[in-house]
Amino acid sequence: MSFKLVCASVLFFACAYAFALSRRLGRSRFVPHKHRSRPFPSEEKLLQESSNWRQIDVLEGSGVEEPTGKRYLVTGASGSFGVWLVQILQRRGERHIYCLDLAPLPSLVSGLEGVHYFKCNITSKDEVKAAFEIAQPDVVFHIAANIRFWERARFTYRYSEAVNVGGTRNVLEALQQTTTGASEKQLLYCSSAAVQLPAPLLMRLGFNFVDYASTFTLSDDRQIPDQHRAEHDYAISKTEADRLVREADGKGNIRTGVLRPGMTICSPTDQVFGAMMRQPSNPFFGGSYAQNSINSQDLAVAFLKYESALRERPQEVAGEAFLVTGDPELWTWKEQIEALQLFSKRDLKIGPIHPFPLYLIAHVVEWFCFARYYLLVALYALLGKEGVPSPHPKWMEPLRLHHIQPAMWNTLFSDVEIDDSRARKMLGYQNRFSNAQTIRWIAESNEASCTSVNEKVSQTQSNSPIMPPLNGLTDLLKEE
Repeated sequence: MSFKLVCASVLFFACAYAFALSRRLGRSRFVPHKHRSRPFPSEEKLLQESSNWRQIDVLEGSGVEEPTGKRYLVTGASGSFGVWLVQILQRRGERHIYCLDLAPLPSLVSGLEGVHYFKCNITSKDEVKAAFEIAQPDVVFHIAANIRFWERARFTYRYSEAVNVGGTRNVLEALQQTTTGASEKQLLYCSSAAVQLPAPLLMRLGFNFVDYASTFTLSDDRQIPDQHRAEHDYAISKTEADRLVREADGKGNIRTGVLRPGMTICSPTDQVFGAMMRQPSNPFFGGSYAQNSINSQDLAVAFLKYESALRERPQEVAGEAFLVTGDPELWTWKEQIEALQLFSKRDLKIGPIHPFPLYLIAHVVEWFCFARYYLLVALYALLGKEGVPSPHPKWMEPLRLHHIQPAMWNTLFSDVEIDDSRARKMLGYQNRFSNAQTIRWIAESNEASCTSVNEKVSQTQSNSPIMPPLNGLTDLLKEE
């Protein structure tokens, strides 16, 4: 009788905890009437306010529209943000732009005058040094990163650390050893607002909202205590790289600075909204959570503003880190996704799903990857095989099942309001794109590229095995 009572009690408390956790996963602290300056726009208003996105020139009136004639080097230049930074540098008249990446440049920028590409693995000190010796840069924009936000196990950290920390060390050392060009060189690093984002501690059911985590507003004035830091590999490695860059300021002949953009860096090829435009269906969860985002073109200008300030007022801004974001108006994930559907001509097949089953699956996936890895380590040792196992099996990759791990919830299931007033005051940064304009840019750019693909397909013979080259954005979308 007592055994049955114990079992019943355990089952009751397990069910009660599961119910409470399910409610916690769907509980956002964002209250629209408290955290918004105006009601969310109607569909008609969204269409009206975003219709002029094509007329936006982020350089016009920015104060950094004139070319400097300096030699620029951009790491991670083929990525969804790097490509827009390169494009804007070239558009303002720079003709010495050196791009480092393992992936080739998309034709959106590869054919532009003054843009040079080096295939380079930034984890290789020799490759980075060789590229810097040829480029002899005056200014480096270090954008390259390995964004593995879904991992938190000790054995997976090496993959984030190699690029985000080791690569940053290589770039700093190579720049310090560059002897020609400007007497004082600059390195500006693209960090992340995630370095200041506290872990949500979801399994504590919401009772962790004390001290630093008591508010979801991030600002440069609030330094996150170590006990509140997120513990996924991406945040840890970016925090370390962020520190390395700031500490390198004034050493040798370089001045450094860090931008912490957040939360999503939006572009037609990003892995959030851009990906939704390219997928046949789009289930989503966490729709009630609200976060700021930033347009890639606005972020590019923010870097140019920092470069200018670092050159003109190094005593004020050198060795500093600044949060930056786009439209200060907070939108929930659900509102952003519904706006994407509004601006899209096709049905994106958007459907909300409850996060609780996926959260359970995420733990199963993590446990499976953990057990598999250490079993294979033992097997490798037994068989005398060299090397280390991969962090996940290849069969998970087509559906990105390995992304569904608990650490993914650290950023997705967090309300995040970014106060970038310090960057706006000290750097003179101002966003030009609103939330609606950014999302419409993504939707219509993707659909224009799809139209271009269809037109090219109709012009080629049905038995042709290779599609001819398309416009730059189409090529970039295909590569993503």
